[in-house]
Amino acid sequence: AHNVIIESMDMNYDSEQIDQNDEDADISKERELLASLIEKLKCEIDESKKS
Repeated sequence: AHNVIIESMDMNYDSEQIDQNDEDADISKERELLASLIEKLKCEIDESKKS
């Protein structure tokens, strides 16, 4: 019975780790999106300065 408790604790730990990784992946995707949006805005601002 004691082993079962330890195993279930391990499983909980694993799933928490996976959730954390998913969040990190989402954050890095958002960062990339923001970075590309900022680049686009910079280009648009430069264009409007020229005209």
